[in-house]
Amino acid sequence: MVAIVIKLLAIQRILKLTVMQREQQTPPNSSPKSTALTIVGMTKLILLALSCIATSTYLYVALSRISFPFAVEWVEASTFIQVVQILKGKPIYTYPSFDFIPTIYTPFYYYIVALFAKFTQQIMFSMRFVSLLASITIFVMIYKICRQRGMSHESSFVAVGLFAASYGVVGYWFDIGRVDTLFLAFLLVGYVLAITQAKPDSLYGMLAGLTLFLSFATKQPALGVTPFIVGYLVVQKRWLKALWLSCSFLVAWTGFVFFMNITSDGWFWIYTFSIPSAHPILWETLFNFWTLYILPKFSLLLIIPIFSILILFLQRDMDGISNLLLFLLFFFLPMTLVSMVTISKQWGYLNGLLPIVAALAINGAESYDNIISTTLRPTRYRIVNHLLSIIPTMALMLQFLNLSYNMQNQIPSKTSWEAGYRTLATLQTLEGRIFIPTSPYLLYMINEQTHFHASSLGDIELAMKRSPTLKDMMEGYVANIRSYISSRNIKVAILPEAKWFDYAFNAERGYHCESLSSEYRALTTLTGAVSYQDRICYYTEDSAK
Repeated sequence: MVAIVIKLLAIQRILKLTVMQREQQTPPNSSPKSTALTIVGMTKLILLALSCIATSTYLYVALSRISFPFAVEWVEASTFIQVVQILKGKPIYTYPSFDFIPTIYTPFYYYIVALFAKFTQQIMFSMRFVSLLASITIFVMIYKICRQRGMSHESSFVAVGLFAASYGVVGYWFDIGRVDTLFLAFLLVGYVLAITQAKPDSLYGMLAGLTLFLSFATKQPALGVTPFIVGYLVVQKRWLKALWLSCSFLVAWTGFVFFMNITSDGWFWIYTFSIPSAHPILWETLFNFWTLYILPKFSLLLIIPIFSILILFLQRDMDGISNLLLFLLFFFLPMTLVSMVTISKQWGYLNGLLPIVAALAINGAESYDNIISTTLRPTRYRIVNHLLSIIPTMALMLQFLNLSYNMQNQIPSKTSWEAGYRTLATLQTLEGRIFIPTSPYLLYMINEQTHFHASSLGDIELAMKRSPTLKDMMEGYVANIRSYISSRNIKVAILPEAKWFDYAFNAERGYHCESLSSEYRALTTLTGAVSYQDRICYYTEDSAK
């Protein structure tokens, strides 16, 4: 018996040694499971690399043009003039005149830029620097929102990359000198402060309310998003935080609006509420919003969440479903509505997509995170589990490729710099009052008197067509502006390719016009509505006779 046991132990020892030798000879990644895991890991790394590339590419473009002293988007010139008005100590909400017409936005961005401009002595640089800081803040806040919603570090960074990759889709707007990026930055900071679990609720609620107010003070649509954020807190039964957020926002908003109206004799309300609300909505654009702007560029970011929802239902994950519905109702919905209304307004542009793109990036990355972290039971679903990791990753990789753009088109070339300085040199040789309707900032650069920007006059005239009250109020002011333009007090007019002011500057009225773009390339904007200085018109007494 003892001999038999000894023989069995010897056989067991031999078998064990044989198995060990085979394991040592077998490559560690040869099994289907380890191979699949390697593929999953590689696709995740590629996805993170694409996020890095998207973010770095945007930052490269922004830094490459931050010091370009000329407008890369034609309404940057209007922002420039608003800042000049502040630096001169003059009000930015007043009656419209040839010298100055306010914009239709709330003023916080302009004051922040003016503060930076006092130190840098460079207005255009300061405008873009503030927007660049705001865009970086947006990246950080998107990451914070994702982390607070329980996503992994990797998926949170993917959300940032998806937003950064959308730079071209939103009109290359992140870094230009306009209010939109700072508005969204404050909005997301306010949302992060609202949903955080940090204590005390009273402090974070008050900070969230004040930050959301600053978003409104930068651009008005924050007023429509704030109630949804309060509603989220109420549904979560965080009554104290909802109360502090609401009270701090309402007190700041009421005091701000009252102060601005008192100090501007009511012009603040006219420009920031009456005129924008009179602008018509293009209903065809509103109804076709998804097919025009979202599906062509973000179809994969809509498909991935659908699969995520299906998985949540299959797993009967009621907490996950509830969490998703709250996000869609109290964040995705208001951000979508803001974008739909903004871009559907007459003269709306791609910058209106900024809020919904941020929401799409967060929702898409969260859906991806939910899918790849799913493990179906029983073990016979092993292949399905691997596919659940690989397929959404591949889909997001394709999404990044669909958002690609040519960054060189957005970096001012040597020719652009030369065209700008050549324009300034031409201006410095001129005498008399100069009129440059789409680029009055050029006059400031040569220490000449500036005037209104054409876009601001257009906003007023568009509102007058829709509102009899505004027409009665503004008709006299607009008539005075038009009268001055036609009075021949303007000795030189540098006009855009659009024929907006040809009624005043033509041969019949004593103006001799010459092309500015026949011999050299004109100073042309890089994004937004294409605008360039097309011709120069001189007034002489001889030609008038």
